[in-house]
Amino acid sequence: MSDIVDYEVLLNWVCGKANLPENVLPEIAKQLNVSLQWLLTKDEYHQEDFNAFIYGLAKLYSGILKGYHCLDEEDQKFVDHYIVSRLELRQLKKERERKKHPLE
Repeated sequence: MSDIVDYEVLLNWVCGKANLPENVLPEIAKQLNVSLQWLLTKDEYHQEDFNAFIYGLAKLYSGILKGYHCLDEEDQKFVDHYIVSRLELRQLKKERERKKHPLE
């Protein structure tokens, strides 16, 4: 890695005595064939797993999610069943409306 950064500079950075140029860590990650996220945290973050819509819903309904998380398993199953049944009912109503007005 001496072709990327001087050993003393890297050592000083690890000790908190110096900052690295912006391009150094990405270059080290590339040379080691790991992601920059893993290099810094040893935790892999997969950008392709991120869903902005789901993230927005989680922020919008964070109180509900926290409450759901606090429920015991039986109550969570009840809530899950209720939501599924409401969605099924909504789907049935839409299908019934389509049958009443098939050309619309």
